[in-house]
Amino acid sequence: MRIVKREGQFFKILVESEEDVIWLYYIINQGEHLAAWTTRVVKKGNVEEKRKVWVKIVCEKKKMEDSRLRITGPIVDTNDPENVPLHRYHSIDLQPGTTF
Repeated sequence: MRIVKREGQFFKILVESEEDVIWLYYIINQGEHLAAWTTRVVKKGNVEEKRKVWVKIVCEKKKMEDSRLRITGPIVDTNDPENVPLHRYHSIDLQPGTTF
């Protein structure tokens, strides 16, 4: 795990190995905020499309799945508020190669 950038109490972290994923399971607690670029299905009328969006969620649930950590919670901020409604639930998968 490598800290890519630090701004006050905020960190941008690169997950480098499966061991990092295990450590993050114990470090990230309920109520903490996580932000990352992720994909989300956006509906416009009858058309659905996957979009890459930046979201910030509040951790409500975490689960280890194979070599990834899945963090789930409500969206509290996004770069696309028109298509990604706040307070809807989203998951961020942390695995080797992920930056959040």
